[in-house]
Amino acid sequence: MKVRQGFVSNSSSSSFICVIAKVIDPAKLETFLDKNKNCFSSHCKQIYLGSEIPDAVRDDVCDFDDRMYINPSDYQENAQYLVLSEIGDEGDSYFTDDPDGWDLNYDIDFDFFDGFWHDLVDKAEENGIQIMENTYYAGRNG
Repeated sequence: MKVRQGFVSNSSSSSFICVIAKVIDPAKLETFLDKNKNCFSSHCKQIYLGSEIPDAVRDDVCDFDDRMYINPSDYQENAQYLVLSEIGDEGDSYFTDDPDGWDLNYDIDFDFFDGFWHDLVDKAEENGIQIMENTYYAGRNG
């Protein structure tokens, strides 16, 4: 049995992504969401009014305060916005080649995330949305 000596923590490494998009064409968005409904088991999906965006991102979605600056004046008070987020569960070993697991590399780009995110962002107009924020990173989860 392998026993790790030294510092041990309950936290692990994960990827994080949050996309905020203004709803331009609700029918097109509904078509996209219906087509991809099996993707939402691991994604947090919510529709908010513009006036709710700053609190929603801070309180409801996940803690992106240090990564995503939300300027309330960018959001129309009565417009609708789609907020999607995901916290991955990759674990430390996913972000290292170090056999001891201590040398973690959190340098990721948008290609790290699966095709669902690319379909959403790269085809935004086709999906009836306008991307407002697309923030992603990897780091400690906890």
